[in-house]
Parts: sequence; C-alpha cells; structure tokens
Amino acid sequence: MSIINSFVSSPEKLYSFIGAAAAVSIPLIVNTCKDFYFDYQKRKTEKNYIAVQLIYLLDDFVYQCGEVAWDQGYNPAYPEPEDYTYEAQVESPTFDMSSVKGEHKYLEPLMLYKLQSINVEIAKAKDTLREITSSPDFDHDSISYYFTVRRREFAEVGIKASLIADEIRNNFKVPYHDDWNPRETIILSLKNMNRQRAVSKIISMERRASRVMQKHRKQQNEQA
Repeated sequence: MSIINSFVSSPEKLYSFIGAAAAVSIPLIVNTCKDFYFDYQKRKTEKNYIAVQLIYLLDDFVYQCGEVAWDQGYNPAYPEPEDYTYEAQVESPTFDMSSVKGEHKYLEPLMLYKLQSINVEIAKAKDTLREITSSPDFDHDSISYYFTVRRREFAEVGIKASLIADEIRNNFKVPYHDDWNPRETIILSLKNMNRQRAVSKIISMERRASRVMQKHRKQQNEQA
C-alpha cells in the first residue's frame, strides 16, 4: 500500500503527519522571517548611521572647497602684493571616507561610485594646476592666474560634492541646516570671479578700442 493510500484509508495518520510537519516547519519559518526582519532593520540602521556621517563629511569638505574658492594667494586684509609674494592661504581640501564608521557595503553601488569620484575630481584639479606651473611659459606674471584657476577648480569640486550631499539628504530624509549651506559661499565666489572677469574683459576691450582710435587719428593727421 502506498503512503497516499495509507493516509486516505486512515485519516488519523494524515492528521498526525500534518501536525508533525507543522511542528517542525512553523518554528523554522518564523525564525527565518525573524532573521530577515532583524537583518533588514540592521541594514536600515547601519545605512542611516553611515548617511549622517557622510553628510557631515561632505558638508565639511564643501566648506573647505569654499575656503579655497576665496583664496587669492594673499591676505585680503592687505593690498595685493606687487612683488609676486603670493602664497596659498588655505590648504587644498581632502576627502577621506575611511573616517566614516560602519559597513560601507550597505550603501548603493552607484552612491559609492559617486563618493569615490570626489577624489578623482581632486586629482583632476591638481593635474590642471600642475600643467600651469610646469609650463615653460609660467613666470611671476602667471601666479595670479594660477590662483584664479585654483579657486575655480576647487569651487567646481565643491559644487559636485554638495550635490551628492543633497542626494543623500533627500534619500534619507535628513534636513538641511536652517541658516548655513557651505555651497552658498562657493556660489558667491564664482559670481565674484565672473564679475571680475567681465570687468577685466570690458577694460581690455576699451583699451583696444582706444589704441585703434589713436592709430586711426595718427593716420588721419599724417594724411592731412
């Protein structure tokens, strides 16, 4: 007689089998569900913990970039040096994720990629500045230009880092500071540099127009 026929002919055996199976499987299912739940809670707690640290780290990094974005190579409390004694007033910022405690594996791969790319952007900025200083045309007259490029390069890096911080804040529902955003000082610096560049361009155009007019008048006088 097969097992099925045995169960059909004797319902007591079927009920006993179901009861025994339930006694074994239900605790196993419950324990498995509990493990999944606690693992989910652990991952969620860990991700929130890491997110808060990352926001703090990014805000501090953006602040450092903002400081470089205003560094003209001399103390602005004094006149611009005429003897080319320019010197960085603020060190170039660094971004070190090793200071973030917790399991980084809980972060999304794309977010990890974006965070690691910050150091790539720093390296690219330094390469740009190295190209200026290693050029055979680099001399004392190029120092002011060097610091302007340095300001712009790290301003751009800071803006990119601030956008990553925004994304983390939105994903984890972390509020912004009520009265402080390190990106604002970078934006002000960029506006200031753009304004100065526009003024310099206008002055250069005016000087060029003046030279053309003087040349034209000289030719007219010679013809007269």
